[in-house]
Amino acid sequence: MTRSVEWKIEQREDGGFYLFEREEGGSMWESVRRRGLFGNRNKAQFQATLSDYEKKLANSGVIIIAEQWPV
Repeated sequence: MTRSVEWKIEQREDGGFYLFEREEGGSMWESVRRRGLFGNRNKAQFQATLSDYEKKLANSGVIIIAEQWPV
């Protein structure tokens, strides 16, 4: 079964990047507490880990339909 999720990336005051996701059409954002995706201060490393995570999800039938980055 395929499911669709939306991603939101936040950069907090501590400089760390945080990934949040929710089911398509959902209203509740949930933090993704995976090593490298929760509070990582290195943007390039965060993006590489995010790409690996996206591939893993795709292999299990999850589609990322939206991705929001901080401005």
